[in-house]
Amino acid sequence: MEKKTDNTWSLIRIVKDGDGDYSFLSTLYEKDNYEEIANYLKEWDYGESEEADEPKLALYDYTLFVDDNYKLIYNISIGGTFALFRKNV
Repeated sequence: MEKKTDNTWSLIRIVKDGDGDYSFLSTLYEKDNYEEIANYLKEWDYGESEEADEPKLALYDYTLFVDDNYKLIYNISIGGTFALFRKNV
C-alpha cells in the first residue's frame, strides 16, 4: 500500500515590520543568512498549529529557504514579512 503524500503545511510564525524582532531578522536578510532566519523562527514550532494548504508563492515575493520540513518565505511588497511554514507529515 502506498503512503499518501500530505501537502499540508502549518504556519509557525509570521514576523512583519513593526514586530520586536523584525530588525534582527532584517539584518540577517541583508546578509543573506536565510537559514539562520529559519532556525530562529523554528524556536516557535511547538508541534501544534492549524494546517493549511501549501503556501502560495503568489502571496509572497521570495522563497528564502527550504529543507525537508520547513519553508521560509518573504514578502517585501507589504513592508517586509517573514513567514515560516512546517510541512506536515
